[in-house]
Amino acid sequence: MKFERSNVSFPLWRKKVDSSLFEQNGTTIPAWACDMWEIQLKIPNVETVSLPMEKIVEKQRQEDGSIYVWHESEPYEMVINKKAISEYLEARNNALFYAMYYYLKGTYTQEYFLVEFYKCLEVIKRELSGEKGMKKKLGIYGFNFSDYKQLNSYANDILNPVSIGRHAPDIKATVTHIDTKWLFDDLKGKKVFELGQKACRTTIEAYKSHLLT
Repeated sequence: MKFERSNVSFPLWRKKVDSSLFEQNGTTIPAWACDMWEIQLKIPNVETVSLPMEKIVEKQRQEDGSIYVWHESEPYEMVINKKAISEYLEARNNALFYAMYYYLKGTYTQEYFLVEFYKCLEVIKRELSGEKGMKKKLGIYGFNFSDYKQLNSYANDILNPVSIGRHAPDIKATVTHIDTKWLFDDLKGKKVFELGQKACRTTIEAYKSHLLT
């Protein structure tokens, strides 16, 4: 049976309900309703967007001739300008979206950060038909192939493995343990994490620049 919705007094009821009503406690306003209510005229024209976040900082204390080092989180505000947002929206495709998703997931999932960072780079590698395509198309935009190869090695090496690698190590290998619970107090873990962050960010930025050309 077909239900006619054109005679409903409140226009927004004509829009079909989608999953956003349950997942985001709201629903998208269709373009025709935006025009009717002149919503664009009511939204202020801003140049930047501020996002409240937290960042990890290193703390030190000297006591009885010894230096104690630990890490804490503190409030941090990330400011994104309108140009950067516009460029992302213009360049956005599924590969860029998934690469950013895996990178962000890695920064929030310490136990599996190396696997997620690897996925971030793998998505772009597949999109550009392999490592040769990455070097050829992203090199001029700041892509660091050395960082990419080093992270790839940490993730996949079974002869000199780290404990958070993607594969089971060789039975004769000596595994380097990384304490993900205290990641930033683990020298090796901190080194791998910071390398992964750098490799993912520069690769994503290079890929975005490639898409904009």
